[in-house]
Amino acid sequence: MNIEKSNLEQANLCGTNFYNSNLSQANLKNALMRFSNFRFCNLRNADLTGADLTGADLRDAFLENAILIGANLRGVNLRRINLKGAVLRKAKLEGADLSDSNLGNADLSNSELMKVRFINAKLEASSLENADLRYALFTNAKIEAIRLEGACIKGVIFSENQIEYLEKYYNMKEEKLK
Repeated sequence: MNIEKSNLEQANLCGTNFYNSNLSQANLKNALMRFSNFRFCNLRNADLTGADLTGADLRDAFLENAILIGANLRGVNLRRINLKGAVLRKAKLEGADLSDSNLGNADLSNSELMKVRFINAKLEASSLENADLRYALFTNAKIEAIRLEGACIKGVIFSENQIEYLEKYYNMKEEKLK
């Protein structure tokens, strides 16, 4: 399905199968897309500001430079997703799985990232400033040049070498980084 550059603002698309579809540059602001299938979907440069994607399947999707400000992605499966350069400020991702995903240069500042799995994720040069990262898991994640100022890191699991790297910039004994 090719619906590139479509205007679907505030549309009710719950349960829609977008498998392998082209939605690049689409306007999906405030759209309801609960339990929709976006596997292998192209959402590059799409605007999903305020969208509700609860229960959606976004595995293997391409969201490079997408805008997801304030989007609801709680508990969503985002494994192997490409969010390079995406803007997810104030997004709600509690319990989401971002394992094996590319979040390089992504902006996740002020986001709810409690219990998110970043296993093997690429987070180089990403902003997680003022994010709530309580109990997040960063096993084998690439975190070079990550920005964590003001982030809540209570219960976060970092590997020993990640802690050594981060201690160069932050007091890792604090629950909220300065």
